[in-house]
Amino acid sequence: MNEVPTRPGRIVHACVAIYTRKWMFIALAIVIFLITTFLLAHAGIIPDSHAKSTLVVADTPEITLASIPSASAQVLPAKTRTENPIKIVMPSIHKSATIENPNTQNAKILDKALLSGAVRYWHSVKLGEKGNVVLFGHSSYLPGIYNPAYKTFTGIQNLRKGARILVYSSTTVYEYAVYTVKKQNTTTDAVNLLSRGKELTLITCNVFGKRSDRFVVTAHFVKSYPIGNNS
Repeated sequence: MNEVPTRPGRIVHACVAIYTRKWMFIALAIVIFLITTFLLAHAGIIPDSHAKSTLVVADTPEITLASIPSASAQVLPAKTRTENPIKIVMPSIHKSATIENPNTQNAKILDKALLSGAVRYWHSVKLGEKGNVVLFGHSSYLPGIYNPAYKTFTGIQNLRKGARILVYSSTTVYEYAVYTVKKQNTTTDAVNLLSRGKELTLITCNVFGKRSDRFVVTAHFVKSYPIGNNS
């Protein structure tokens, strides 16, 4: 008569059976793993351990992703070209002058730069940017003044609305049309450096740091074109 195994005996018997068949289970697990890996790789959803997503800060204000695959590359807006002004011409009043671009607000340095012609205010925008390009220049009506820099902006109060002002960079002509001509008190009046469009402001001055009434000309941007092509 066969004995019926007790419950503890059945558990021990099952464990022994599993242990004796361990290699079968290991082999089965390996096969399942390989099949699963093959299917995932075929579907292209296994993560690449060498993939990168590094943020690189370029010289431009934009931040670009350095390693986006070409199939999903983003099209970034082109950087606005900005240039220093180097020359100004006002044909209607027969005036022209070079422009200095000192990167400072030191009054002594700016006064020295004014002895060479017009000066772009360091905190105003450059050519090609939205905002206000602000240029200072001496004006004098005294006899016996032989340095033309002292008369850089002499007579700008005679500019008429719509008159063209040409500002040159090293490669491009930026054309502006006169909008207003005013005499302003520097104690109470201010020049707005912010603009949604592109503007040009000319300001006469005697010496930086001293307050006096000055003529101020504002002009709106019309167009730009390469030097030598006035179309």
